[in-house]
Amino acid sequence: NITLLLVGPLEERDELTSVTVNLIKNTPNIIFTGNVDREDLPYYYSLMDTLVLPTYREGLGTVTLEASSIGLPVLVSGHTGSRDAVIDKTTGEFIKVNTNDIFNKVEKLIKNRKLASYYGENGRKHMIKNFAQNIIWEEINRKVYK
Repeated sequence: NITLLLVGPLEERDELTSVTVNLIKNTPNIIFTGNVDREDLPYYYSLMDTLVLPTYREGLGTVTLEASSIGLPVLVSGHTGSRDAVIDKTTGEFIKVNTNDIFNKVEKLIKNRKLASYYGENGRKHMIKNFAQNIIWEEINRKVYK
């Protein structure tokens, strides 16, 4: 009894089968936005209970930082730049990029809203402490310009 919100375009590099694309476009519990304007992102974040980012190649995903900064629990694959944005079992959880692991971890957060809130609150604190603009600017200045 959940809805999957897919925000952004379909990948061209890892093209989906026509069967999968038809399933995405014709399943009532799947909302596919296609490309969205940056200024519309807060609206889409407001619709989410959890951000799920299963990826093999995403760098430090801005989406992970943004979701955590507004207090959403995040489930992300842990072999990319997300390792730097997520503290496993504290601000969210690392997932394997497979159906069973994603299903089980999403279900866990649906059933345990207290845990989801815990991850969201800790994620926000982690973003403020480690990813605030002034901290990032100071790091860039220190490492790049000095």
